[in-house]
Amino acid sequence: MNNICGYVVLRKPMHNFYAADRCAFFKKPPCIGDIYYSGLDRMPWFDLDEDHYSGTLPLELIKLRSEIEETNQYFTDIKLLSNVDKTQKILEFSNRHQDRNEICVVFSENLAKQKKL
Repeated sequence: MNNICGYVVLRKPMHNFYAADRCAFFKKPPCIGDIYYSGLDRMPWFDLDEDHYSGTLPLELIKLRSEIEETNQYFTDIKLLSNVDKTQKILEFSNRHQDRNEICVVFSENLAKQKKL
């Protein structure tokens, strides 16, 4: 069995917030003291989606975003890429203004079964 289900670009724990009034995101990073929440649902693919919906996403990244959507048709909301080089391109784009994102490698036995890995 493969030890990796895929990769995701998500916010670093200290940047897991969106100060504007959007109910889907925290207005400040969830933390207690200096300990930040660092789960898998830290605004995944956020910058990619922001530029997609604003109409400013470059064509190469539009194709990668479509690949993420098309290859993640299973029972979870965890959207992954299986190619680390493609994920790195998205990370570079997402961090072009500020280093707020990182790549997370994902593995779960249940997810691997659902994805038939």
